[in-house]
Amino acid sequence: MNKKFSIVAALSLSLFVASACSKDKKEDSDKGDSPAAKVSDTKGGDTPTEVKPEAAKSGTTAAAGDIWSHMPADTEMVLALDIGSLTKSNLWKQYGGMATAAASEKLELVKEKCGIDLLTSFKSVHVGFNSDKEAPIFIVKGIERSVAGKCIVAIAESEGEKVTVTEEGPITIAKPEKDGKDGMLIGWIDDTTAIVVKGDTDKDFVLARIAGKDGLSGNAGLMTMVGKAKQGAPIWFAANFKEGSKAAKQIQGMAEGKAIAGVFGGIGFEKGIEIALGAEFANEADVTAAKAKIDGILPMGKMMAGPAAPLLDKVKIAVSGKNLTINIDLSEADLTILTQMAGPLLGGMMGR
Repeated sequence: MNKKFSIVAALSLSLFVASACSKDKKEDSDKGDSPAAKVSDTKGGDTPTEVKPEAAKSGTTAAAGDIWSHMPADTEMVLALDIGSLTKSNLWKQYGGMATAAASEKLELVKEKCGIDLLTSFKSVHVGFNSDKEAPIFIVKGIERSVAGKCIVAIAESEGEKVTVTEEGPITIAKPEKDGKDGMLIGWIDDTTAIVVKGDTDKDFVLARIAGKDGLSGNAGLMTMVGKAKQGAPIWFAANFKEGSKAAKQIQGMAEGKAIAGVFGGIGFEKGIEIALGAEFANEADVTAAKAKIDGILPMGKMMAGPAAPLLDKVKIAVSGKNLTINIDLSEADLTILTQMAGPLLGGMMGR
């Protein structure tokens, strides 16, 4: 086994172990962890891509609380995962085993070393990315500080590695004993909420994040995209691309040279899959051209989709100002069709 990969995997696993350990001791009052795993809200008329000006103005949401002050202001993209909500969905009950098959060995390792079933105990994670930086930042609700270090050591040892864990004020430092690199810093906002950064991160950076100094709540561009995303979904994201960044160049290439200021979306799993995606273009001419191209591609897709062709009728595309939105609502019956079609394809690929 590649040692470098092994230690990173061990440290990552231990993070998830620790986050699960506190749920039985303390129930978080965060309403974002509700079992209603749906993209659109239940209030009448609320659409999956509705802009919420109050959320963009304050930089906070009911689901995230003050998470944004703890992420750096230069964050380009945020991803939110409510694992508890996801694993309670009917879709997870049907397909969850397939989704976790590749990680089953690691999940069993966590049970053995720490006595925790991650899939039933896990809470929420918010991840912040900057495409010009190597390591993302994680904010995990539910980590028990008294357990985190012990789990890091136990899982690393099970992988044949040795990790040194030290406590320095509000920071837990985990480093492989072999070279001291590729470790992890965990900054504690409180005893059950942690900021996690992997790699050789400066401790001053983590301290600033704990204090909420120069946080993401001051990034008006990204917070506007956050306000457009469906934050009640078990999976949602928002991005605002900094001009000239790696992400900005990549998204511009995908959009055939058209400038896209940001994207937003959410995925729900109440009965099937409900997907709400959106993009904000630099001008209305570009967004109109983008919609026309998608409208032209869909009929060709239907001709090639075979039994799944009717599903493409569920793709709803709309334009409002500079925003293009795509909404897809697939039922469990629709997913069965897709699964039946994918079966022979996957079997053929695996048989090669």
